[in-house]
Parts: sequence; C-alpha cells; structure tokens
Amino acid sequence: MEPLGKVAGTGASIVGAFSTLIGAILGTITGLRYDGTLLPLVEGFILWVGISLVIIFYTESRQKLQ
Repeated sequence: MEPLGKVAGTGASIVGAFSTLIGAILGTITGLRYDGTLLPLVEGFILWVGISLVIIFYTESRQKLQ
C-alpha cells in the first residue's frame, strides 16, 4: 500500500472487495458440489490451494527475472 500514498485506504478497500468476490465465487463453486459428505470440501481446498500455489510460484519466478 505504500506506493499508493494518500489513496491507500481506497486501494485496501478495492483489494478487500476483490478478495471477498473471488472467495464467494470459489465458495459457491465448491458448495454446488456438496453431496452430503466432506469430500467436495476437501477437494475444493486441494484444488484452490493448488491453483494459488501455482500462481504464487509463477509470479515470484517472474519477479526474480526482473
């Protein structure tokens, strides 16, 4: 937030709203798979964490190249 200076509060609000929106969408996708067991929840955790790690490793490796 430091580079945003005087609009850091607005930036934090946008990041928070975006995070909530993404969480709601991914939670809905996971929730639609509910079949009375915990399996869809576990699958959702594994899938979304896996995708997150891929994104993190990709962005971190690109940052090291610069």
